[in-house]
Amino acid sequence: MTVYPNPASGTVYILSSIKRNTSVECNVYDVAGDLVNTLYKGIWTQDGFKFVWNGKDNNGEKLKSGVYFIRLNTSTSKGCVKIVIAD
Repeated sequence: MTVYPNPASGTVYILSSIKRNTSVECNVYDVAGDLVNTLYKGIWTQDGFKFVWNGKDNNGEKLKSGVYFIRLNTSTSKGCVKIVIAD
């Protein structure tokens, strides 16, 4: 999984080479392990995961500066990338 830019202050791009029709869940967690945003949960119908995240939480609020983790789970693999959010 690739996440850029990192550090980020706005839009974040998340890329992964997964197969189509795969069960996917992509979440953002803070350093305490608390879920701050569910970016995607469902069946991904295209080859390759390409997702644009606006840097906000589940309530639509911009995340505070700090370290977060983007976790991408599929039916066949798991990945996690640390990202720094900076104002």
